[in-house]
Amino acid sequence: MLRRLLYGALGLALLAGSAFAVGTIVDLNGLMYSLTATPSPNSKVPLTAVVDINGLPTGTTTSPTVVASTPYPSGATPTSSSSAIVGNAAATATLAGVASKLTYISGFSCQAGGATAAASVDLTVTGVQGGTMHYSFTFPVLGTSSTVNEDFSYPVPSSAVNTSIVVSLPAGGAGNVSASCVAAGFTL
Repeated sequence: MLRRLLYGALGLALLAGSAFAVGTIVDLNGLMYSLTATPSPNSKVPLTAVVDINGLPTGTTTSPTVVASTPYPSGATPTSSSSAIVGNAAATATLAGVASKLTYISGFSCQAGGATAAASVDLTVTGVQGGTMHYSFTFPVLGTSSTVNEDFSYPVPSSAVNTSIVVSLPAGGAGNVSASCVAAGFTL
């Protein structure tokens, strides 16, 4: 049934004035059909072109062409930064500013092991439009860990051109031996 429907659609396209040569392969939503002078399942026809139903070239393969996509806007340069793994010290990840360009942060992650006593601190993202962003981060008691992950739906730009964006997790207190931050984004 589907084959008849597709052949019917192909026939209508040909009758409507689409000019496909014999030997042309027509791609209907990833399904390839060849146009032959005498339709027969065993026909061997030299391949002259692979086109979609509108006659536009699709390449020379029999599978759909996959177009690679990128999460970055055209002209953007990806950037990332990671702090060192620190013990009872600030963990800082900096997306460096670039002359004549804005820096954008698309996400960050900060994690830490526990400390002798639980402590809540102000994790900050500075250098962004709209002012400093604040996140509450709690260092748990030893033996456990804590993580904050933030993936922005829309990348957040720096407050001005050539301005760095800094993600900073303050020290966790006595007993904290492991904390780090990672930031990702791009310049444009």
